[in-house]
Amino acid sequence: MLKTRRTLFYALLLIVGCSGLAKAQTKIAYIDASKILKRMPEVVDAETRLSQLVSGWTHDADEMQTEIARKTAELERRKLIMTDAERTAAEVDLQSLRKKLDDFRQEKFGPNGEVFSQQNTLMKPAYEKLLKAIDEAAKELGYDYVLDRSAKEVGILYTNTKYDLTALVAHKLNIETDILSQPLLNEPKATPKPQVHQQPGQDTMQPGQTTPQQPPTNGGAVQPGVPPHPIK
Repeated sequence: MLKTRRTLFYALLLIVGCSGLAKAQTKIAYIDASKILKRMPEVVDAETRLSQLVSGWTHDADEMQTEIARKTAELERRKLIMTDAERTAAEVDLQSLRKKLDDFRQEKFGPNGEVFSQQNTLMKPAYEKLLKAIDEAAKELGYDYVLDRSAKEVGILYTNTKYDLTALVAHKLNIETDILSQPLLNEPKATPKPQVHQQPGQDTMQPGQTTPQQPPTNGGAVQPGVPPHPIK
């Protein structure tokens, strides 16, 4: 859901950027959705429940693999004294067990597996709650668009911190904001450079420096590998 909205936002941003008049009349803010999501109780609960499901499915797959290994060893040990019919039956049984394991792994952990569908289902309430808080914060301060700076699709080379709504959105979700108040950019130490005059209220990044990216929320899609890692 968040990924879809980000895609729509970037399309709107491109259109707005092509018009000088529209650009002057448009107010754009940004948040760090990744920092907010991983502190929401709904996300913590979803991660716990998904982890329990994944743990159970992994245990089932391990048991199937153990059974295959046991029967394979037994066949190797006894195949010289088995009749052709017995050997053929054992090989067919092993082939059936391997297919069952492969099908199970695909069903649970594959690209369209149950892990991803469960993740989307469990995370949906958190996404909806976050989007509602973003909508309220943007309307409260009169912003037209809110950008998620933690998204991978577009890197942000410059941001003015006075437009950061992360703390306000977190406050509306009753999340502690002591960590959120820390600078979002981890600027590396560098040798002294000549001072550059800049306008008050602006943040300037050195040439070549980019905003560090954070893993997506799967935004839904969450997208939060096999099995996938929960949102961090």
